[in-house]
Amino acid sequence: MTTRKCLVVGLGGVTNGGKSTTARKLSQVLPNTKLICADDYYQEDNWPGHVHLENYCGFINYDSLTAVDNQRLTEVVKAEIISFTQQGLTNSVRSEADGIGQNEDREDFIPNSVNDRMDALTSPNKHTSRSCQSANGNSVSGPVKGSSMPASLHVEVSSANARGRAKHCDVHVILIEGILIFNYEPLNALFDRRYFFTLTADECCRRRDQRVDYNPPCPISYFDDVVWPSYIKHKAYLENNGVKLKYINGAESENEVFNTIYKDICIFLKAESSDFS
Repeated sequence: MTTRKCLVVGLGGVTNGGKSTTARKLSQVLPNTKLICADDYYQEDNWPGHVHLENYCGFINYDSLTAVDNQRLTEVVKAEIISFTQQGLTNSVRSEADGIGQNEDREDFIPNSVNDRMDALTSPNKHTSRSCQSANGNSVSGPVKGSSMPASLHVEVSSANARGRAKHCDVHVILIEGILIFNYEPLNALFDRRYFFTLTADECCRRRDQRVDYNPPCPISYFDDVVWPSYIKHKAYLENNGVKLKYINGAESENEVFNTIYKDICIFLKAESSDFS
């Protein structure tokens, strides 16, 4: 029986490291991709469970793990995995009834990590993430701003992308990006690949200072007192607990970061499926 594979990829780590930009580009070239942004799951400001900072007149700590509704985010990811896997099973039964693929054994097309993960999944939750369509028809969670791919980038990935789409219609990729996605254990358990973005404190602060879209605006010294210490603390937690991460230097160019992750995902898919080329 043919079973579809669902690959769950996380882009986490430092704020302003390039996670969102890279995730949008990946969603344009990877097959059957769903992009889910953790920022779309922040709790409402009136949620009683927020951590309020006394030194900042009760300003909400948006860099704490409780600021995001991680339970709902995890349920959305689980529902996406189950939905796609069940769809693949249904299509497989139909194909075998028609006499197609009766001699194929494709159970090894799903890596052990995915098989083990499916045992822990619950029924899809009623909550669903907001989605729209990217330029290539892939599903993208949340409001995504248009971003065209540089010509040099397009040339490098276009041929590989065409092969991937032709041969991997049974591969579904879920991209999840957010600063603390690896620190919530029920969600972290679902990832096949974890890319952790890093920056120096000076570069991270410089990038944040250039942004004007924070609403509400961050108080003065919020970066020094809250943002950077939170990053260091949560990074240390992952390392101390042996979470397998692939570090990404966010100071590199957008193309370099994209190419590093894209090629790594392709290598991973090739290793998991003898059909990949």
